[in-house]
Amino acid sequence: MKRLMRHLRFFAVFSALWMLAAPAWSQPQWAEGEWRAERIAPGIRHIRHVLPEGPIVVHVLEIDLRRRDIGIETVLAKNRLAGREKTSVMAARPCHPGHEVIAAVNGDFFSWEGPPINMQVRGGEIIRSPRHRAVFAMDHHGRPIIDYFQLKGELLLNTGTSITIDHVNAARNTDELVLYNAFWSDSTHTNAYGTEVLLQPLMRFMLGDTVRMVVRQVRSHGPGFPLRPGLYVLSGHGKKSALLEQRLSRGDTVALVFRLEPGNVKITEAVGGLPWLIREGNWFINWREEGAKRPFAENKHPRTAVGYTVKRDTLYLVTVDGRQQGYSVGMTLYELAEYMQKLGCYQALNLDGGGSTTMVIRGRVVNRPSDATGERPVANAILVVRKKR
Repeated sequence: MKRLMRHLRFFAVFSALWMLAAPAWSQPQWAEGEWRAERIAPGIRHIRHVLPEGPIVVHVLEIDLRRRDIGIETVLAKNRLAGREKTSVMAARPCHPGHEVIAAVNGDFFSWEGPPINMQVRGGEIIRSPRHRAVFAMDHHGRPIIDYFQLKGELLLNTGTSITIDHVNAARNTDELVLYNAFWSDSTHTNAYGTEVLLQPLMRFMLGDTVRMVVRQVRSHGPGFPLRPGLYVLSGHGKKSALLEQRLSRGDTVALVFRLEPGNVKITEAVGGLPWLIREGNWFINWREEGAKRPFAENKHPRTAVGYTVKRDTLYLVTVDGRQQGYSVGMTLYELAEYMQKLGCYQALNLDGGGSTTMVIRGRVVNRPSDATGERPVANAILVVRKKR
């Protein structure tokens, strides 16, 4: 009997501690109007919120980043910079045993040819270099960041000298050195006026780390070099072409160093947006400086946004439906910033909106995209995944 009582007391204490450690899904204080919430996975809540003025229909994903089995990842349309796909299609592709995609929203703005405008990082690997626009990222500890980034790259030779890398996955111009990977295309598509070096990594590529690689081939004055997953090509023109040709040979070991300023943070995932909405708890809607126009900021549109709390332990992914009178009219950037602030966001960023605005939960589009044709193909997306512990 005494042993039974000890077990019961232990179970009661354990249950109380578990309840304290579990996320407290309380009624949102900001939810005036009609709202409905449901837990779609442990640590992930979906809220559908209808504001009476307008009306305006908002979908919110509230994600507990303290859980080790929840991850935030990015995905690129067709795994190529020139591709476009629906968010629901991208969310379905990386779903496999032990890696379940719970939800997704569309990501960055893009050109009509397909490439996202701003930076993208996936699994620590650089896909697109940053522009002068704010970026949402996840560091190697699983903590969110929103900031303006600058990328600095170097090729370190075994002689101790270094060569500056000018771009990643971009057209090669005069006297430039560009790094290409398989996200660019099937080949570098460069002309014959340069030298290209095929590199095989000896370790996992991680932005912010020094990545050692071995030279597999050096080729000068040839057509564009073929690109394959897991391999990299350095392409030099003019002065930098001469340096590659003179100083590298098959079998040499070199190192690539890419640093993100400020802080040289190690980034595993990143997508860009426009503009920064909330910075350190205050409005920071500098749409002019980031290259947008007044109607984009001040007219009501469908919107997508990402934000997080001051402790960086809760992430919010938000979509606002719009351009549909009687159902949802959308928000201005100022209304969106106010909404994200009421959510409790310490930092928040506006993502691509309009007809691109899409939220997917377990393979189903839960919002109402504004295009007459339905869900729009976009350049990239943010995924909420559940992984085996």
